[in-house]
Amino acid sequence: MIEKYFKFQIFTLQVLVLPALLLVITSALFLFNIPITFMHFILAFFGTIAITFAFVKRNCQFQEMSCISNKEFLLISGIFLLVIIISVLSCMMMYDFSTEGQGMHQSAVIALSKGWNPFYEPLVENSNSLYKLALDGREIFLNHYPKASWVTSAAVFKLTGSLESGKMFNILYLIGVFFITWFFLNRFQRLPGKIKIIIAFLVTLNPVALYQLFSFSNDIQLAALLTIALILAFEYIMFRQERNVWLIFITFIPLVNVKFIGVVYGTAILILSWLVVFIIDRDLQKRFLLIIAGAFIISFFIVGYQPYIENIRNHGNPFFPAIGSSSELKADLAQISMTPAPHNFLKMNRFKKLAYSLFCMSDQDASRMPKAKVPFSIHEREITAFNNGSPRYGGFGPFFGSILFVVIITALIVIYKLRRVILLFSFIPAGVILVLTLFNAEAWWARLSPQLWLLPITFIVSFYYLANNEFMNYMKIFFISALIINCLLVGAKYTENTIILNKQFRTQVHSLADEGQKNGKILLVYPNGYYLSTRNRLNDFGIRHQMVNAPIPQDSKPEQLVGTPNVTFEWSSR
Repeated sequence: MIEKYFKFQIFTLQVLVLPALLLVITSALFLFNIPITFMHFILAFFGTIAITFAFVKRNCQFQEMSCISNKEFLLISGIFLLVIIISVLSCMMMYDFSTEGQGMHQSAVIALSKGWNPFYEPLVENSNSLYKLALDGREIFLNHYPKASWVTSAAVFKLTGSLESGKMFNILYLIGVFFITWFFLNRFQRLPGKIKIIIAFLVTLNPVALYQLFSFSNDIQLAALLTIALILAFEYIMFRQERNVWLIFITFIPLVNVKFIGVVYGTAILILSWLVVFIIDRDLQKRFLLIIAGAFIISFFIVGYQPYIENIRNHGNPFFPAIGSSSELKADLAQISMTPAPHNFLKMNRFKKLAYSLFCMSDQDASRMPKAKVPFSIHEREITAFNNGSPRYGGFGPFFGSILFVVIITALIVIYKLRRVILLFSFIPAGVILVLTLFNAEAWWARLSPQLWLLPITFIVSFYYLANNEFMNYMKIFFISALIINCLLVGAKYTENTIILNKQFRTQVHSLADEGQKNGKILLVYPNGYYLSTRNRLNDFGIRHQMVNAPIPQDSKPEQLVGTPNVTFEWSSR
C-alpha cells in the first residue's frame, strides 16, 4: 500500500475487518450458547473501530506511514458508518427474488435470527419443529453448509428488523474489492491515473457480482473475497510487505466460511504464496507461516467449527454432503437442487466444459447444451440469460469469451517486444488464476469460478508497459470499452428485471393488504418449499395469512405471488 492513500486504506481496513470480526464474535458467543442478537453487529462495529484505531496508532508510533489526527480518524469512521447506512437502505428497497436466495439462504438467515445456534443444535429441524416442514428437504444444506453469509445477514436482520437489509455485505465487499485493486494498481507508475480507476471498477464489476447484487445467494461474496485474496497475494509476492499477510488473514476468515469451494481456493492461494516466499525470501517464511496458521485455527476451529469440524466428526469429511453422500442421499439432493446442465455436458472433462462455457452463448436454460456463437455477437437468449442471477453458460457476459480470445492473441503477438513484462504481469498471474480455477471440476459455471473475470484484465494492464504504439493504443481502448459494454449488458438487464419485479410485488401485496382489511378473510398460501421467506414478507406488509402445507384443492384457482417460484395463494371462504 502507498502512504499517500493512508486514509483510504483505513476505510478499506474497516470494510474488511467488520464482517470477519462479526463472524468471530458470533462464533465465540455460540460457544457460550448465546444466539445472534442485535448487539452482535454493534459489538463488531465498535470492535472494528478499535482495531483500526490501534492500527493507526501503531503506524504513527513506528513511523511506518504518515499519522492522522483523532479528528480525521473519527471522520473516516463516520464515513464508514454512513456507507453502512446507505448500503442497508439500498438493500431494504430491493427484495431478493432469486430461487436459491428465497429457498435456502433466506431460510437460514431467518432461522439464525430466531435463535438457532448451530454449535449446540447442528440440525436446524431440532431447534424448531416447524423447520422440518417449512424447509421441505432443504434443511440438509442449512445443517452442513458454511454459514458466513447467513450469520452476517442474520446479525444485520436482528439490528434493523428487515430481512432484506442483510444483503448489505454484498455492497461492502465490492467496495473493498475496488479499493484493494486501486491500491495495487497504484504500484504501477506506467498506468495513467484514470485507467487505474477504470480498471479497479472493471475488477469490481465482476458479472457474477452484478447479477447477484441484491440477492442472498453467496456467490457474490465468494467473488469479492476471492478477488481481494488474489490481489493481496499478488501484491505480497511482488512487494513482500507484512501488512498484506494480515489483510489476507482477515479476508481468509469469511472466504473459507462462505462456500465450500472457498476452502479450496483460499487454501490454494496460501500454499502458492508460501511456495513463492519460500523460494525468493526464506527469511519471511516463518513469519508468514505463523500468521497463516492463526488464520487456519480461527477460520476452521472457531468460525468454521460448524460445519467443518462437525462434518468431519459425523461424516468423515468436511465437505459433506457435497462429498461422501450415499446414493440415496444424492438422489434426494438431486430432487431439491438446481439442475446445473444436461447430463451429456456434465460428463465432459473439466477442460472441455470450461472451454464450451467460456466461448459459447450466455444461457440460463439448464436443459440446453451450450451453443456456439460468432465472436462479439449477441443472441436474443443472451439478453435474458442474467435475469434470475444464475446463468449456466457464458456467465461472464455475452462478450467475455470473445474479449478473452482476442486479448490472448494480442499478448502472443506483442510478447517479443515486452517478453519479461508480459510474462510477469499477464501470463504468470493468468496461469495462477487458471490453475486455481481447474482445482474445481465444475469451473465452467461462472458462479463457482468468479476469478476467471480477471484473466483479460491482467493482460490489459501489461499492455500499458508497451512503448507508445498506435495499434496497441487502439486495442487497449477497444478491450476496455468492450469490457464496460459487457458489464452494462449484464448489469442493466438484471437491474431492470429486479426493479420490475419489486414494483409488481409491492403493487400486489399492497392490494392484498387492502383487500384483507376490507373482506376480513385470511389469505391461504401454498408455499411449495418457500415457507419462511414468504411468511416473513407477508408479515412485513401486515397481511393476515395461513401457510398451507398441503396439495392445492382441485377446485381451487389460486394466484401466483409475484417473484416467488410456484408460491400461490387464495382467500379463505370466510
